[in-house]
Formats: sequence, structure tokens, C-alpha cells
Amino acid sequence: MYGSIRNILAILMLLNAGLYAQKSVKMSVSASEMFKNDTFELEIKLENFDSDVNIQYPRFADLAKIAGPYQSSSTSIINGTMTKSVSLTYQFAPKKLGKIVIEPAVVTEGGASYKSNEIAITVFEQGQNTAASQSRDMFITAELSSRNVYVGEMIKIDYILYIKPEIRLSMPSLAEEPKFTNFVKEQEEFSREKASTLTQTVYKGQKYNMLPVRSYWLTPTSSGNKVIEPITVKVPVEVKSKKRRSPFNDPFFDDDLFSGFTNYADKTVLADEIKITVNPLPDAGRPSDFTGAVGSFNINSTVDNDSIAVNDGITLKVIISGKGNLSDIALSQPSIPKDFEVYDPKRTVQLDRNSKNSGKVIYEYLLLARTPGEQLINNISLSYFDTKEKKYKTSIGKEHRIVVTGDAAAYADSQRPAGYSRRDVEVLASDIRYIKKNFENIYDISDKGFDPDRLGVNAGISVLLMLSAFFGRLYILKNLNDTALSRRKKAVKNANKRLKNSVKALEANDMLKFYKTLDEALLKFIADKFNISHAGIISDEIIAVLTEKGVEETMRNDLSGLLMKSASIQFAPSKPDSKEMATDLEKAKNLMSGLNERLK
Repeated sequence: MYGSIRNILAILMLLNAGLYAQKSVKMSVSASEMFKNDTFELEIKLENFDSDVNIQYPRFADLAKIAGPYQSSSTSIINGTMTKSVSLTYQFAPKKLGKIVIEPAVVTEGGASYKSNEIAITVFEQGQNTAASQSRDMFITAELSSRNVYVGEMIKIDYILYIKPEIRLSMPSLAEEPKFTNFVKEQEEFSREKASTLTQTVYKGQKYNMLPVRSYWLTPTSSGNKVIEPITVKVPVEVKSKKRRSPFNDPFFDDDLFSGFTNYADKTVLADEIKITVNPLPDAGRPSDFTGAVGSFNINSTVDNDSIAVNDGITLKVIISGKGNLSDIALSQPSIPKDFEVYDPKRTVQLDRNSKNSGKVIYEYLLLARTPGEQLINNISLSYFDTKEKKYKTSIGKEHRIVVTGDAAAYADSQRPAGYSRRDVEVLASDIRYIKKNFENIYDISDKGFDPDRLGVNAGISVLLMLSAFFGRLYILKNLNDTALSRRKKAVKNANKRLKNSVKALEANDMLKFYKTLDEALLKFIADKFNISHAGIISDEIIAVLTEKGVEETMRNDLSGLLMKSASIQFAPSKPDSKEMATDLEKAKNLMSGLNERLK
């Protein structure tokens, strides 16, 4: 009997052992050939392990981790064999060109080690591999004005996104900005038109659409070899749902109209890291009045009058023009005779259009003449480091002779106290009170008796003013409520008036103006219904509010889709025709009518 029991247990153990497949570790990548900074997925799959395992991951030395690991698990039974698996998925981008070998992952459980396969990927330069070049659908370049600069020398970086013409996308967004360590950063602001307009171009023999992502002006603050980390951008790329065969076996129902909704999936794109050599400013030949100006500059000066009377003022204007770190320029004060009273200068920076390093800096000094005679204003100069000639230079302005006429005695009584600057007097002036010496208007308080009639009149006036303020406030609040109610009631009527612009654009077949006016009509309609400003409204916020108000999902999705389409229509390589535009116009009218009923 005991022998039979042992045999049964042995059979059950064998069956249990056969129930699970063998333990294994597998590693795979989504692509084995790519370009530098192209992203790919790497999956490490553990099959039939318990939860208590030790994993030795590859070093990933030549890869930049973008995201992960993301963990997922699954269980399957095939032909009576159960397979349990846990997958760890990463998103990487290669850091270098050539062949990159990813070492095996090693899993240890119960004293036994299990090793995965090794993976090799090949990374190409753009245009190096024809087949790979044609498969590269998007990438980012970093274009620099210079990679070898001096401390204080401004450089510009333009990050540009390149997309294959057949790729449909929505507006890209910045996922991660470089830190720009050891640089002073100024971002160049793009107009809405520039930030959303695709331009056709040819890059290394391939046709692309390009879109500016970011532009920065950088000023290095220290010398040495500097590295700027890659910029990371998320690009929503259109992903169409799979078309399913019509159950009616009718070609009509297989048309693209019934192929499902358009979805977008984010694709992460990186630029190359940037290496810049920053040279120190030389000590040899540095002028004593050098204050950090780097570039190429000229200096000029003017006075508005060269002949004035005592106590009159003149304006000395010093203009520094050129190319360089204009915003950081500090001008040493010109030599101004002590017989002039000098106010602190007004400093104005005027940069050229679409530039941060060319233009002019203007210093304006107000000078008051206090002593007659001929006065000389000179020593108007700026020392700077010329990056092209790699040496220090000094730009010198002209001298100014000022003739002051009049009597110095006119100023004697108004001399300011010794030891105080003009700035000191300006600050103290707010606290000065003059002592009255004339007592003609002083009266005896006993002459002013108590007047009860006047007190009653004053009290009555005070009560009337308080009541007027109270009822006035009620009137204003009532008008505000009436205005909001009137705005909500007239929302559809006003929207239909705005849609007339869309109708005109449709008749003129002006696609961009049509969707711009359609988007404006929808947003202003929503703003009217909620009595808010339409400026800065975000579509996600609109959908969230409509969800709270109980608006059904179908209507919310239709509104969201139409707003997204009108905002990103110029990114679509295939432009809608007049028939599709007319359909969108009718859809907008129906949406506003339906929302008006639900938001009463």
C-alpha cells in the first residue's frame, strides 16, 4: 500500500514538473539598425521564475536611458504546459556611432544562474546607410553658430525637428530641456505661426518637413570643454486603428470613412549632445577699465546743447553699438567736471530684431551746470575683447566743450550739503518738511464755538454717502449677473455670427483661415457659456469641465477632435477638401446647438 502511495506521489511530481516550461531569460530590441539618438525599446523577459530572484542587468554604457523599466506579466498554457513570464521594457537611444554590444542579463535563483542572449545594434550617421536613411522618419539637429568661443562670447543654438512628409503629427512638446550648466541662457520666443509652420527641405539627399523646436542664446561663464545634454521632444504621431473587414461583405462599408478614429502615439526624439570649447580671456594686454565686453563695438556720444546758463541742464548721450554681449556691458563713467551736478544715468538696451547679440546700448546722463566757464567732458571710452582678432581694443568717443554763462552767486544759496551725492539728496527729499515762519493765519481756538446744526448736516451727508455706496454696489452686482446671463443666452447667436467668417473662407477655399475662424468660434462659444475670457483656454480643461457638467462622451470626443484638427491642420500632409471643410462646419454648428441645450 505504501509503495502504491509513493508511486502516485512520484507521478504527481513528474506531472507538476512537466506542467511548467523551462526557466529562461531572453532579451530583444525593437530595431537592430538605427541612427544616433533614434529611440528603440529593449525588453528583458524572465520566464517561469519565482518572484525572489536576483537580476544582474547589462551596463548600458553606450546607451542613454529615456524611460523605463516598465514591468508587465503574463501567463499562458499551450498543450498543457504553463508559461509564466515577467517583462521589463526600457526605452534607449544610442550615444555613439558604429557597433554597440549589449551584454547578457543574468538572473540568479536558488544558486543557479540563467543568462540571456547578447544583442548587437549598428548605429549609422545620417546619409551613411541608404536603406536606413530612408527608414528614418524623424530626428532633431542642433545647429550652433560656433563651437569654439571665449568666456562672455554669445552663441546661438537652433534645435530643428525633421519629419518625413508622409508622417502626420500633432504639435510637438518639450519633454526635457538641457541644463546648460556654466552658461547664461536666454530663450528666443517663437511666434505662433513660426512654431506651427512646417517647411519643406532636403537634408542629405532626403526630403523632409522641418519645424523649429527651440532656439537659445548662450553666454559661457567659465572656460574649459563644456557638454550640453541632449534636448528631448515628444512628437504625437498619428496611429490609425486597423481596418476590419465589413460583416456585410460590401465594398461600400470598407471605405476609409468607416476605418475608425485617428489616434496619436507619442514618439520620443533626442538631439545630439553638444560639445563646446570655451577659451579664457587672456590676461596679457587687458585694459584697466575692461568690464567684460566681448565682441565688436563702436562708441559715439552727443550733447543736446553746448552753450547753457548756470543752473540749466544738458543731456549727455553715449551710444555703444555693435555685436556681442550687449546686455552685460557696463560703461565706465566719463570724466565730467566737478562743476556739473551729475544724475545717475538712464541705461537702455535696444536689440536688433530676432537677435540677442546685436544692437546698441544707450546711456543718458543729466548734467546741471553750477559754475560759469568753459567745461570739458572727455574720457568717453569702452574697452572690449575682439573675438575675431583675439585681442583687446578700446573704442574712444569724442570730447565735448560746454560753455556755461551766468553768475555763480545764483547757485550759492542752493548748494547741497557737503558729503551728499545727488542720489542721497533725491532719497532724503521725501522726508524733508519745511518749518513755517509766517504766523498770519493762526487763530485762537476759543473763537471757534460748537455748532450743532453743522454737525447734524455733516452726519446726514455721511449717512447718505454710505447708503449710496451700499445700493450702488447692489446695482453693480445685479448688472454683472445680468451681463453673464445675457452672454450665456446669446452664445449661439454670437457664434453663428462668427461662423460667417468660416463660411466666407470656405467659399474662398482658404483652408487655414477656415479652420482658424472655426476654432475661434468654438472657443468663444465655450467662453460665453461659462462667462470667461476665451484667451488661454486649453481644450483639455474644456473637456474636463464638460465632463463635470454631465455632457455625454460622444459629444465631448467630437468637440475635442474638432479643436485638435483645427489647431494642427497645417501639420497634415494631405489637406482637407471643400467637402470635408463643409462637413466640419456643420459638425461645429451641431455641437454648439447640442452644448447649448445641455448647459442651460
